[in-house]
Amino acid sequence: MYPGVGHYHSSFWLARNLEQLAFECVYAGPLAHQKYLTYQGFKFVVMNTCAFGAGLERRNHNFLQRLIRSLAPRAFSKRIEELRETLLALKPDIVFIDSFTPSDAVAIAHLKGKQTEIILLQTMLSTTVRESDFPLSNVVTPGVTSSRENWSKYSRTTARQRLYDWGSVENNEKRIIKKFVRENNLSLDLDWNRQFRFGINNMNEIILSPKSLELHPGAENYLGLCVDVNRKESLSAAFETVFARFKRLKSEGHKVVYCSFGSQYLDHKVKVLKFINTILRLAALNPKYLYILSLDEKFVCNLSVPHSVIILDVVPQLEVLKWCDVMITHGGLNTVKECIYFNVPMLVVPLDKKYDQKGNASRVVMKDLGLSADFSDSEYSILRKIDKLTDPVFASNFERFIATIPNESECIDQLRKITGYVELDKIYSTANK
Repeated sequence: MYPGVGHYHSSFWLARNLEQLAFECVYAGPLAHQKYLTYQGFKFVVMNTCAFGAGLERRNHNFLQRLIRSLAPRAFSKRIEELRETLLALKPDIVFIDSFTPSDAVAIAHLKGKQTEIILLQTMLSTTVRESDFPLSNVVTPGVTSSRENWSKYSRTTARQRLYDWGSVENNEKRIIKKFVRENNLSLDLDWNRQFRFGINNMNEIILSPKSLELHPGAENYLGLCVDVNRKESLSAAFETVFARFKRLKSEGHKVVYCSFGSQYLDHKVKVLKFINTILRLAALNPKYLYILSLDEKFVCNLSVPHSVIILDVVPQLEVLKWCDVMITHGGLNTVKECIYFNVPMLVVPLDKKYDQKGNASRVVMKDLGLSADFSDSEYSILRKIDKLTDPVFASNFERFIATIPNESECIDQLRKITGYVELDKIYSTANK
């Protein structure tokens, strides 16, 4: 998987269900994530290289180093060699590869034996470009913006991004990958028109989301919500204290609003801090709502925090979603799916302009699962939207939407069909005798 906590979380449901079907699941990634993945109960193999062209080089090297690396496919060659060693050691039946790191799929297609199958895991909604659909990176205004206008905007944005990325390894990814496929006679149908990363049209791909969350779904393989409710979360003493007090106040008629902007909010400190100040002023003026904010306490150490607001470094999200009334979120797809699972209306405030948060916000609004907001919105605007989200009408919206989603057993059946070439039916029967 792409080495981000959200990408790992997307795959946990799949991994746990494959283990229920008698498979042994092994994750491979950087040392920094070994402790967390083993804590979740999975085996983990440390890899010293990163997926080529996935933006990870930008994090680890300055501009001059990236420019030097972009002049030759050395990074890709080193990755291929480590993937070769890992495949020889593990001898997997199936290799699941994050669709966000498709260069790994190209490499493994060259390295794998005849008995090994590759399946791509899409942690976003579909990234296929369809004229009738809307880009994941754009806000969609029903009845106002057309798909053509949105695709034009998407094209302008990606052109600017390519210019910004000049000198990076990703800038030469297409040339290096195409050359590798050609020289090794690989029968891969590469799709360079996909959003965010290139796709491989003739390789099996699973979208780890419900089809009904799409605006105009295609023929891809969708599983469902894929929420791992067995994910381990830390319950600190501070949270236990808050939990007890807020549950008591909730029983007295208060509503609980949970606010989290994911794991990358420190990259957007000014915007987030402005919004948090809005929430704090709102809480001071109108104490009928209780707020749990998931933020580094150092991030807001100089702010005046009302009694109705609690700020915690670590919040067990699955636990909080069981009893909160509204969630304010940046629009990451994992959080959207978890809110749907626990019937929690969302106020989506997209944080990142480059990827799928704006598109997710639009889909939440268009499916009547929540509302969207902006970091510059006033206290009055935010309060009005929270009031609307606590209206019982949203409960019926969730009931209707959830009725369109496959249940747990249907998701497992779909998983068995998608991976049927490894005789999952036979394994499943043996595992359940």
